[in-house]
Amino acid sequence: MVGIQGIILFMLEKDAGLRVMEEMKGVEGVKEIYTLYGEYGGALIFRVNLMGELESIMRRLRAIRGVTKTCTMIAEYVLSELA
Repeated sequence: MVGIQGIILFMLEKDAGLRVMEEMKGVEGVKEIYTLYGEYGGALIFRVNLMGELESIMRRLRAIRGVTKTCTMIAEYVLSELA
């Protein structure tokens, strides 16, 4: 059972989106990564069991050259399969 789920929005320097996706691909707990148009250049969907696992994702993301700011949102409720 997954205890902590949410989204991390991140701001990027120009042309850093693909590098972030490559470096975060395969990181435990990272389920999806998107590049975006708008204020934030990317979003990452995570699912972890412990806060320490989320902290590890955050440290890894913040260490990537080109990531300038992050905003972490932890879900209170999750409704899946909306159809």
